[in-house]
Amino acid sequence: MEDLNKLIEEDLNKVKRAKFRRKSYNCRAKGIGWSLKYTDISWPERCPILGIVLDYFAETRLDSSPAYLVVKDSLGYVPGNVIVVSYRAKRLKSDGTSTEHRIIADYLDKL
Repeated sequence: MEDLNKLIEEDLNKVKRAKFRRKSYNCRAKGIGWSLKYTDISWPERCPILGIVLDYFAETRLDSSPAYLVVKDSLGYVPGNVIVVSYRAKRLKSDGTSTEHRIIADYLDKL
């Protein structure tokens, strides 16, 4: 069992590194600034926003797929400004300010 867990952990690490390289390459190809190292990223088991278990092995984009979230858009992909969240959380955050999100939440709470 210990050997199996070690293999799974090694595979998970390979998948995370591949996702990191792919994102780095895509940003650079598009001229988007990137100054992150793999060790600058925290790779949580669950989405820190929604609590969804992240599926690092998903072959298609799912709500539970990991996604890079830039905290302050003006800073870009720099250490301390990027977190890994669920694709669902990133989609929810992608269009709107924190004030707009609060207004929506307040409205839904009233229903």
